[in-house]
Amino acid sequence: MEQLFKECCDFIDAEYKRLGHTLGYRFFLCPQRLLNPQTKILYLGLNPGGNEELLEHPRTSCEDGTAFFTESWKGKTPGTENLQVQTQLLFEKLRNHLGIHGMTTRGFADSHILSAYFIPFRSSSWKTLPKKTESIKSANKLWGKIFSYWMPTHIITLGRDNYNQIEKFLLKNNFTALHIQNIKADWGSYCHKVRTFYREGQTVYLGNLLHLSRYSIMDKAKYVPAVDAFLTKIHLS
Repeated sequence: MEQLFKECCDFIDAEYKRLGHTLGYRFFLCPQRLLNPQTKILYLGLNPGGNEELLEHPRTSCEDGTAFFTESWKGKTPGTENLQVQTQLLFEKLRNHLGIHGMTTRGFADSHILSAYFIPFRSSSWKTLPKKTESIKSANKLWGKIFSYWMPTHIITLGRDNYNQIEKFLLKNNFTALHIQNIKADWGSYCHKVRTFYREGQTVYLGNLLHLSRYSIMDKAKYVPAVDAFLTKIHLS
């Protein structure tokens, strides 16, 4: 798996230069050791945000621990930026649903969840991502390579765009899909969604949550039942 990780990093660096990106890139938000057959959960953001690259934030992996706990984002104390806090609360729920005790939520994340970006190239917003079509194609090649060696049983995506890309990949690669289960998020008309895929004895649960950077749903009682229903439907209970 170390060789696979190196090949992926080399590919990202080459694509970054080829496509003319200028704001840096990020790949894993966790230690690279999480890329192994024992890791079952993939937590996938769309792409890194921001207007500049911070040198203290590593490009390829976070060997000091999962970035949602360890890094300073937007000038805040490490682990206190809103997306970090929302993600920590989600990871705590994942740990509880799995019945894993005797470790902290950070310890659970550092040993059980591969956190990464689908598209590694940074942009200030999704709308302003340069060479978007080509960047999506590049990301599909990257994750296609990873999934040929490692397929998680549970994939949780933030936002629809990366969910749609993973869904297309699974369908193109001979997975049979059940109907999409929509779970009302209790935020307007928005829904979380879960879809189950099967292939030759493999089962993959693909789930899509409202993006936690925009929708603070983890620390408000009104939205928690929908999140619990989501985790139950992807069989994390």
